[in-house]
Amino acid sequence: MSLRDESGERAVLLSITAFAQEVLGLTLRCNALRRSVGFRAILEPFISHSANLSLSKIVFINRFFYPDHSATSQMLSDLAFELAARGVELEILTSRLRYDDPLAKLSSVDRIHGVAVHRVYSSSLGRRRRRNQALDYLTFIVSALVKLVQIGRRGDTVVVKTDPPLLSVPVMVLSRIFGWRQVNWLQDVFPEVAMAAGV
Repeated sequence: MSLRDESGERAVLLSITAFAQEVLGLTLRCNALRRSVGFRAILEPFISHSANLSLSKIVFINRFFYPDHSATSQMLSDLAFELAARGVELEILTSRLRYDDPLAKLSSVDRIHGVAVHRVYSSSLGRRRRRNQALDYLTFIVSALVKLVQIGRRGDTVVVKTDPPLLSVPVMVLSRIFGWRQVNWLQDVFPEVAMAAGV
């Protein structure tokens, strides 16, 4: 590999790292942002960096999205609607379920406040047994990956949240094959656990 190629890869890596840091920063402040008049001002760096990367599209993946009211859904919904209002092209990959209403079935395709929403199949066996929850995770992961291959374009940025866990692993493989940029938006992070374990 030439020095020029290495420099190009390093530049892309730095850009994606900065992008991920901005997403993480938004996550840490999200609850305050929902009530803050400065929401638009804080999003400016995110928008500017997206423009600098010449992103074709941003695809967010999370098991829940509006009108669901779970924590990850609210954070993602707030961010997605504001980005769409700023003219950023984005799509949401989510399930047809609602965390607060397991019997609800949402439409498979929707457009909400300028955001294209793709809702894929997932079983809804519930959280009472780990086996059932694992199957719910697995069916969503498989369905989401199939839809992602259908809607993804080379150069897109795929932002993967932590519901379900480990979704980022197969997305990483597909990102290398199809030429997507991947950002892992981590929320289920508990630093006190690492401290207690002496890590």
